Amino acid sequence: MVGIVCLLLPLAILLVDRTLISRTWRLGRAFVASAGTIYVLLVGDAMIQQWVLDQRLSAFDLNRDGAFSGAEVTPEQKAAMRHATSDSGRVLAPFTGAILAVGYSGLFFGLVSIVRALWRVYAPPPDAKVSGG
Repeated sequence: MVGIVCLLLPLAILLVDRTLISRTWRLGRAFVASAGTIYVLLVGDAMIQQWVLDQRLSAFDLNRDGAFSGAEVTPEQKAAMRHATSDSGRVLAPFTGAILAVGYSGLFFGLVSIVRALWRVYAPPPDAKVSGG
C-alpha cells in the first residue's frame, strides 16, 4: 500500500502545487515536498512494521523481564524472534529510504522538466490558428 502511495505521490504533489498553491509549475518545491514525504512514508512504514513485530515477540515474554527462558521458548517464539530480528531492510530503511525518495522524485521531476522543455519548443503558439483540411 505504501508503495502505491509513493508511486502516485509526486504527481499528486505536483498537481496540488499547481492548482492550489501557485499557478506556475514550481518543480523545485514539489521535488522537495515529494522526496520528503516519500522518505517519511518509507521510514515510518518500516518503524511501524518493527513495532508490530516487537509487540508479537513481547507477547511470549510471560514474566515481562525482557528475556526468554524456560517455558517461554517455544517454536512460535523462535519464529517471532526470527521475524523481528532478521530483516536488514527495516534497519537500513533510513538510508535506503533517502536514496529511493530522492532518486524516484528526481527521476519523476526530471522527466516532467524534459516534457515541459519539449512542449515549449514544439507546441504551437497560443495565437496560431489550426487549419482544418
